[in-house]
Amino acid sequence: MIRVLVVDDSTTVRILLREILEVDPDIVVIGEAADGELAVSACRRLRPDVITMDLVMPRGGVAAIQRIMAEVPTPIVIVSALASQANDATVFDGLAAGAVAVVRGPPSRTHPEFAAYCREILLMVKTVAGISLVRRRQPSNRAKTEADLPSLALTLVGIGASTGGPAAVMELLRGLPKDFTPSIALVQHMTPGFEPGLVEWLGSGSPLPVRLAKSGMRHPWLGTLVAPDGLHMIVHKGVVRLTSTPVRNGQRPSVDELFDSMAGWLPRACAGVLLSGMGTDGADGLAHLREQGGRTMVQSEETCVIFGMPGAALNMGAADVVLPPSGLAETLIELARVRAKVA
Repeated sequence: MIRVLVVDDSTTVRILLREILEVDPDIVVIGEAADGELAVSACRRLRPDVITMDLVMPRGGVAAIQRIMAEVPTPIVIVSALASQANDATVFDGLAAGAVAVVRGPPSRTHPEFAAYCREILLMVKTVAGISLVRRRQPSNRAKTEADLPSLALTLVGIGASTGGPAAVMELLRGLPKDFTPSIALVQHMTPGFEPGLVEWLGSGSPLPVRLAKSGMRHPWLGTLVAPDGLHMIVHKGVVRLTSTPVRNGQRPSVDELFDSMAGWLPRACAGVLLSGMGTDGADGLAHLREQGGRTMVQSEETCVIFGMPGAALNMGAADVVLPPSGLAETLIELARVRAKVA
C-alpha cells in the first residue's frame, strides 16, 4: 500500500486529489496539510511514502520541500497550478529543492481531460513511490583524475540527467566560467511541455547562454543546447540533428542517443557527464564513448537524488570520474584548459 500525504491550501483541491488517488486500491491518503509548516510536521509524524505538494500557499511549498529533504527525505510530486505554466521558475525551484516530479493541478471533474489526468497522477505516484532517496550531504572534496588525458582539445560536453537532474545541472553550469569554450549539449528527461521553462530557469543561473536546440545548428556553439520534447538530439559530423526515431530506454530524447553520436564523431574531443536520474538511460552510451577514447564522468551517489543512471554507468565500468556536480565542473574546466594547451 502506498501511503500519500496531500499538501494544498485549497480544501477543494485536497478533497479532489484524495478522491482521485484513492480510486486506486494500492493507494491510501494518510493525511492532509494546508501549508508548508504543517506539511513538514505531518511528514515527520506520518512518514508517508509519497507527498503531493502545492507550491503557492502559506509558509510556501519550496521552503517545505527543502526542509523535508533535509530532515525526512521523501519522494515529492509537485501538484500545482503553476505546473500548467511550463515556464514558471517556481516549478524549477521546487525541483531544485528536491522534488522528484511535477504534474499540473487537477482539472474539474467535468473537464474533457479529467480521466487522462487521473491516469497521469496515479502513474506518477506509483512510479516515485519506489524511489529510495539519499539524504543530501556536503559535497566531497574534489578528487584528482587518474586517467590519462586524451590528446585532442575538449570541444563538446554531453550531459544527461533525469529525476533530480535540474538541480544538479544548475550546480554544474554555475560552476563553469564565462570563458568556457567547449560546447554543451543537455538531455534532461522532463514532463512534456517543460523544456522551455527549464531553458529559462537554467539560463537565469548559468554564466553561459542556454537555448533549446534546433536541427542544423553547427558546432561549435557557445553555452548549452537543451534537447526539446519528444525528439532525440544527436551531433552528426558536427551538426545538431533532432530526430523522431523510436524511443530508447523508454525515453525520447534519450541520453544514449546523444552519447552514441558523440562516440561516432570526435570521441577523443568529447566528455560525457551523467547526473542524477532514475533508470539506466545513458549508461550504454557513456560506455561506448569511453571505449572510443572520450572522458566519462558521473555524479557521486551522496549528492544524487536518484543514483540509478550514474550507478548503472558506474557498475558497467563506464565512468572515469565520480564527483559532485561542482567537482565535475572543476574537472571540465581543467580538461578545457589542459587540452587547449595541447591543441
